[in-house]
Amino acid sequence: MPQKRNPITSETIVGCSIIAGALSAAVARIMEPGHERAAGEWHAEWFVLPTLASLAGASLSGMVDLVTGMQIDADRMRADLDLDHGLIMAEAYMIGLAPAFGRERAHDVVYEAAQTSRSENIGLLDALVRTVPRDQLDAVHSIDPAAYVGEAPHVVETAVAAWTAGKGPVR
Repeated sequence: MPQKRNPITSETIVGCSIIAGALSAAVARIMEPGHERAAGEWHAEWFVLPTLASLAGASLSGMVDLVTGMQIDADRMRADLDLDHGLIMAEAYMIGLAPAFGRERAHDVVYEAAQTSRSENIGLLDALVRTVPRDQLDAVHSIDPAAYVGEAPHVVETAVAAWTAGKGPVR
């Protein structure tokens, strides 16, 4: 008989995390030392710990279901990044321009350019070149979203290597 698919959705997983977060306060309270006899802390464990375990199990089961068969469409992802005319990279421009302009001024320049980009439906770079010399913009590194991922590739490679080596989740 075929196994039923898990009905858990990403929204359910988020809900589980909210409940687990709230219950974590109870875990801290349970750890308080009692006096000569228990004041109810161990009674709370009967409810809190199994509930947290159930929430974690349900979330993990749902996540396995959600990612099974997942496919990456790099072209579609790139097209989605380009929909906002480069505004997703506003932070990268601000950080890159801060040494030349100062943090506050770089923020203001990029903010104004972002507003212009939105109102005139032009690219962020096109709006920036109106107020920032092109050589300063060219000196800003990592303005391509594909290159602006920080340590993510290293983290993923480490996790995959540990998993494939049979070490399970990376701790």
